[in-house]
Amino acid sequence: MIDNIDKIRRAINLSILFTRNMAYYRASYDDSRYVAGNNDFSITISGNFIDISIIEWCKLFGAYGDNHHWRNLIGDDADDFSSSLHEHLSMSESDFKEYHQSIKNYRDVFAAHWDDDGEGKRPYLDSAFECVVFLHEYIFTNFEKSSALQDKVRDLRGYYEACYKEARKCYQAIS
Repeated sequence: MIDNIDKIRRAINLSILFTRNMAYYRASYDDSRYVAGNNDFSITISGNFIDISIIEWCKLFGAYGDNHHWRNLIGDDADDFSSSLHEHLSMSESDFKEYHQSIKNYRDVFAAHWDDDGEGKRPYLDSAFECVVFLHEYIFTNFEKSSALQDKVRDLRGYYEACYKEARKCYQAIS
């Protein structure tokens, strides 16, 4: 059984990993034009970054029974958290379920298992990022005294920007 400190630490680490990989992926595009370089290395790492983002997101928001799903950390406040999350996203519960399923489908079919040889439409990650930011802020607000938060990134939006800038420099160097 994972104790609460480990649950907090792992959820924060997953939110940071999601954010970093999403920023690195998005930095490979400029207004939907690919700018990372037309070579196998650049194309592969860009694709890997979005796949890892989606896999990490699914660890936090995928299936309720998953070890790192937010419900396992939040417990009795899960219904309030869920309602507040939908409000934060400006999504109804059914809209969220549809979005959630699109991300899980991409993960299952393309990122993790390659169940189909068809073309996969990569989901937009704006709402996924907002989910992660919301959970991240919830953890810092509600578990602020936990030793699991010591030396962890607090501002995910600022962290995203720093990672994005770092990746843009790297892509320019290899293009």
